[in-house]
Amino acid sequence: MKAYDQMILNALLDKYERSSVFHETNSRQVSIDYKFTKQNLPAYYDESSSIYDEIHLMMKELEHKKLITIVWKDQLHHNVIRKVVLNQQAIDDAYAYVHRVRQQDINERCKNFLKNYSFQTETGKRFGLYLIHQIEHNLSVKKYVDIEDLSSLKELLCGLEGVLNNTVECYVRELSISLFGDSKKLEAMAAKITRILIDFDQRSEELCNCTDLFEEFNILKNPSYVFLKGTGTIFLKNSKIVLADFPHGIGVNSQDIDSISFELTDVKTVITIENLTTFHRYEKENTLILYLAGFHNQARRKMLHKIAESAGDISFLHWGDIDAGGFKIYRDLCKKTNLPFVPYRMNKTILLQYQSYAKKLTVNDVKEIQRLLTDDFFEEHCDVLTCMLEYGIKLEQEIIRE
Repeated sequence: MKAYDQMILNALLDKYERSSVFHETNSRQVSIDYKFTKQNLPAYYDESSSIYDEIHLMMKELEHKKLITIVWKDQLHHNVIRKVVLNQQAIDDAYAYVHRVRQQDINERCKNFLKNYSFQTETGKRFGLYLIHQIEHNLSVKKYVDIEDLSSLKELLCGLEGVLNNTVECYVRELSISLFGDSKKLEAMAAKITRILIDFDQRSEELCNCTDLFEEFNILKNPSYVFLKGTGTIFLKNSKIVLADFPHGIGVNSQDIDSISFELTDVKTVITIENLTTFHRYEKENTLILYLAGFHNQARRKMLHKIAESAGDISFLHWGDIDAGGFKIYRDLCKKTNLPFVPYRMNKTILLQYQSYAKKLTVNDVKEIQRLLTDDFFEEHCDVLTCMLEYGIKLEQEIIRE
């Protein structure tokens, strides 16, 4: 038998907690009721069932305990219930009846927990202050946390600060064991931590562009590799690797980057390539080619700085899609590496030359390009961005052939 008394009383308390009475924004008495309709309570209207009489008995018991008042249809007692009204004078007894904690108590307990929590990072403090503000103003924080579950909240904050404080390259499961003694817990909360970092970290604009945000904090799901080919020689401990001997490229594990050095005597150009197909296809003399894989990560930036340290008078080029994403990747690359990258084959001439292969811009594409045009960084690239808007097109770099 379903506990209709618990269900209906909980529904009344839900409504009470959403009301102006609960939030103390209204001094006058507001009626909190639960209407007996076919939509709310179909079993009550099932004439082939005895549920009708059982619900009556439960509602009368609640009324006897002075938790509710029954409003009968046409004022005919013991006939058909039209609705039941919560007795707000007995609100504490109502909570006790359904073994439920008052929302005010939940809010207060969570607020006190947050005020006494030892945040170690500015991002964590900023997030904590936001939660406290929301709770004090009876605003929802469900997007991030369940304030009723303090143990889960504590674990989330531990995971957040564990990510922010990480300084050495490690695997996500290793860090999870270090933080929780459980290899899978950190991965399970990765989506929530990512959302918090994007919304509250001072580098939010940069972080929202990351393919895997954890990699920006040296936390890897799997070994990270940087793929290179072209001209140049790599030295690793007792090994010498001539890139020309590997025409299809080699992968260097991110953990080995600190140990390598370059000899780039014959290199005139370093080029980063956004997409894998173009990386495999592209060949040019006296050029060191690095596969960027969309937005770069710490490993690829570290490799680029290693290259720059060994480079003489060489040019740095970046080749990506002629679309909003491609230009955002280019901007991110320039700002985070501080190297003098110049876009390669990402201009108006190429866009129009391959116009027949272009794709149409989406509504979101248009908005993103318009946003780029307001950025001083793209002042020298306004012609291609404006051309994209004028013709309503974008171009994938795989289409372009040398």
